[in-house]
Amino acid sequence: MDKVLKYLTLGVLIILLGCSKDEPDKGLIWDNDSATIINQGLSLDYGEHSLTLNFTSTQNLPVAVQTDRDWLSAAVDYGEGKGQLEISVEVNRDYAERSGIVSLRQGNMTTEIHVRQHGRPTAVTEENGYEVPCEEISISIPVKANGILTAEVYPSNCDWTHLSSIEKDASGEDDWTITISLDENTGLGRIAALYLNVEGRETEEIYIVQHPAPFNEEVTIDVEESGMLQVLMGNDVENLSRIRKLTLIGGINGFDLRLLKKLFMADEKSVLDYPVSIDLSNCHITTSSLNNPFKRYGWKPAESWYPTDLTGYSCIPYGLFTNAANLTHVVLPETETMDSYVIERMAFSGCSGLKSIDIPYLVKQIGNRAFRDCPNLTEINIPDNSMLNIIGDEVFTTGSVIESLSLPEILVYISPNSFSGCRVKNLHLHWFYYIEEVEIVPETDGCTLYVPEGTADLYRVTPNWCNFQNIVEEPYTPYE
Repeated sequence: MDKVLKYLTLGVLIILLGCSKDEPDKGLIWDNDSATIINQGLSLDYGEHSLTLNFTSTQNLPVAVQTDRDWLSAAVDYGEGKGQLEISVEVNRDYAERSGIVSLRQGNMTTEIHVRQHGRPTAVTEENGYEVPCEEISISIPVKANGILTAEVYPSNCDWTHLSSIEKDASGEDDWTITISLDENTGLGRIAALYLNVEGRETEEIYIVQHPAPFNEEVTIDVEESGMLQVLMGNDVENLSRIRKLTLIGGINGFDLRLLKKLFMADEKSVLDYPVSIDLSNCHITTSSLNNPFKRYGWKPAESWYPTDLTGYSCIPYGLFTNAANLTHVVLPETETMDSYVIERMAFSGCSGLKSIDIPYLVKQIGNRAFRDCPNLTEINIPDNSMLNIIGDEVFTTGSVIESLSLPEILVYISPNSFSGCRVKNLHLHWFYYIEEVEIVPETDGCTLYVPEGTADLYRVTPNWCNFQNIVEEPYTPYE
């Protein structure tokens, strides 16, 4: 009996000692609201939040806090047994819910606050856009939305795109299906957008591009804003290859130039089956920016086409028509919206089907090898009032016989090799007082050099020009 009493007394003593030891380790004591949050955790909407939890402590030890997520931050203010925990939560811009933990530590005691934040009400689509044929068609669009989904067609006056239905899937998850129908397209390509709304806020746009109807051989397009051609003309090479003459009116940029290049083929046989001529006389090329006029629709054009050495001024860019074997004729810009411009190097190099080209008076410079290897180019027409003052290397090395070529009086520099390998039947020069010397002149056999009245003797004694056996004076009135 004494032994049992001894053990009972020892057990009570151990319990009492244990209670006495735990008393200072009770740790943080929270007010009622804060204790509820700690026990239940924080469940927040997607917005930005800031809240304060209050506590006391019987321990004279520092308090530290940390979080396990970069969108979750916390700071603690503690002194004389009282403290406040400030918790800040950033906006959740994602669809998915997220969670994190705020850990408050004092001595060997740790308190964890679990934070759960809902995703922003939004819609998630598998595709950001649809490109469909010109026929009448219906499209079913799968959407995930973490809220009530609505939609509207943009622009509001679009009369060829019709919103048929918005249905939530029977699974009860976030899956929805939107059905739209499109009328048949009998003209150029067109674009609309479907704006998606969740819980009354716009969250996503889906572009709908309907391809143009089959093109006729002659197509005229008034480009209201640069950057539109990839929508208006589409990217279907088979449809584009139906065009024999394309006339553009308005401004075009790098997005449009990429589309233009799809008209051209490098195969020399293509000139027989797919000949194409381009009229840019009422068009201007903008180089200052790559404007996307359909950005509001959520549409992003395919990669633009611009050379890496583009210098920023208006020009027919380097390589734009290079090796376009099926290009038979081109009319370059003559619009006053371009004060002047440059034909960049190799712009028409390798255009084996090109027969003639008119150089507008606005062209100030023709770059190196601009018309090299154009074996059928027999006409290069430069007007008397031309602003042309610089001609680069091998510009006229066409590999053809040019019927007639007239160089303006204003010309201040012509490369010594501009005429390398060139043959011109009738070459007209208009230099009165200063006769430009060149190292290489066109082939002279069977060719005639026309010069201003009163200057034939000067040309006959000027190196290289004197190689022409037939030098003829002609009346010429300098352009003012």
